[in-house]
Amino acid sequence: MSDEYTIEQELTLLEQDQMLLKDTLNDQQTKLAQAPQQEQSELLAQIQHTQRELQETENRLQHLKTQLAWSENQKNVPGPLYDTPELPLLSDTLPAFVSDIKARLVIQPSPSEVHNTQKNPLILHAPSGMGKSTIARLIAHDDPVRRNFVSGIFWISLGEEPDLVARQQHILHHLTTEPFNALDSEQGREELRSHCRGRACLIILDNAWDIRDVLAFSQLGQHCQLLITTTQKEVVEYAGHLLNGAQTYALKSLDSAQSFTLLQLRSDISKRDKAIDALVDFSRGIPTVLDLMARLLKQNVFDPETLLHQLSQQACQDLPDDHPCPLMRAMRVSVDALGDESEYYIALAVFADYNRIPLQAVFMFWHYLYHLTPDQSRDFLSKLVARGLIDTVGDVKTGVLTLQVAQHRYLVAEAEPEKLHEHLLAAYRRQCGQHGWAAGPNDGYFFENLTLHLHLSQRHRELKSLLLDFDWIYRKLSYTSLHGLLNDTAWLSETDADIARLDTALQRAADTLVKQTGDIEGIASTLLTQLWVNPSMEIQKLLNHAKEYAHDWQPPTR
Repeated sequence: MSDEYTIEQELTLLEQDQMLLKDTLNDQQTKLAQAPQQEQSELLAQIQHTQRELQETENRLQHLKTQLAWSENQKNVPGPLYDTPELPLLSDTLPAFVSDIKARLVIQPSPSEVHNTQKNPLILHAPSGMGKSTIARLIAHDDPVRRNFVSGIFWISLGEEPDLVARQQHILHHLTTEPFNALDSEQGREELRSHCRGRACLIILDNAWDIRDVLAFSQLGQHCQLLITTTQKEVVEYAGHLLNGAQTYALKSLDSAQSFTLLQLRSDISKRDKAIDALVDFSRGIPTVLDLMARLLKQNVFDPETLLHQLSQQACQDLPDDHPCPLMRAMRVSVDALGDESEYYIALAVFADYNRIPLQAVFMFWHYLYHLTPDQSRDFLSKLVARGLIDTVGDVKTGVLTLQVAQHRYLVAEAEPEKLHEHLLAAYRRQCGQHGWAAGPNDGYFFENLTLHLHLSQRHRELKSLLLDFDWIYRKLSYTSLHGLLNDTAWLSETDADIARLDTALQRAADTLVKQTGDIEGIASTLLTQLWVNPSMEIQKLLNHAKEYAHDWQPPTR
């Protein structure tokens, strides 16, 4: 049955099919009772075929009725939140269109949305610091919205160069226990579609930079919907052509009265004086600037006059110029106010995916570089959250730290990346002991990003040795994915013949390898089969190691 129909419509059509098949079966049985013997064999075959069709129809009917009953029952249960930051402080400065967005999220799909196999995407567009992500968080936590998306609300941070397949895999991890087999984002979207069909999911794509990244999550099902935040005009323009029914909401700067209201709400200031008026003027109505200032005032880091003086000392030409100057100046004052601890914050610039940094990795790095105990790291993390400099999701063991793009830009501008990469590699090397890189921790960052840091540190020989280490290949496949391993080989596959051959072998055996996760003998046998002919000295070392786990493997006969 086509995905163009709702469950209710499909039930109606199937019930009509059921009646027709029953009538047909009755007619055939009547003819059989009256037919001469030479015609009975053909009529019996027709009856058996009709009975099979009827049974299949009735099975599908029962499944849909169960699904519909479950759906009706689930409407009273709020959908789970996946990786969604905490509910922000509310204020009276929210745009009026927030109510319209909520209404569009909770209504049933229209006929055109059913035809497009997705509810109309909604886009929040504005420059950095205007509160797009804050509004998206508010909407995600809204109870009627959660009750409408009973299968879950997924927060996916994109940024400039997202690993789309990893993001798709992360959603599917919450929807199914089946293995994820996609090697590219198009295959990933097909897997998402197969598992989202019949589900009600809201996928929030935060900080989208490229419409192609958005398309990797589009048209997942008639009860699924996208909420997109972006600073990029091109995303909005292309969405109008490529995403049917997309509705864009543009955020504007707050006026003076709204700015004061927000500053007062979040700082607990009791009166409006010249210094407060000057801070309001400085903000240019940018909510994030007001929020950073309010937090410093509320925590008594500065009084209004001192804060104004500190802000006035910052020169725009010394700061990243791809974000509003007041935002960057407020960032610098907030970071400088950390004192010596600002180094701990700036060190976060080393991590590859600023949208999703595992707290385990952060604590390990801070301990290595600054000798912070777990308690000290937790205290400092809480301070960063209180100052509005990071967001966190989850607990210390499994949680992640997230940075907004403007925060990351500032950190990268202030950091010394080359030194930090070497420090991070040294910290992880200590975690591995005497057993090599493959013995590193499965902390959600190490196996995903080690090759990137080796590449950025120009340690290409070490990188090649790692990629040809069977223990690394096995653990990489076990802890991440074949897609992740192919991303690793891409660092050297165009310049090194051995890595190019390994990359080709992995792609050729992809259908087999994705089914062998955790099967060390199976992976070893597959690599032996793919690489055993005329191996180089380096590849022969890999095969010798693999043979230790595949004792019964024999070369295939030609």
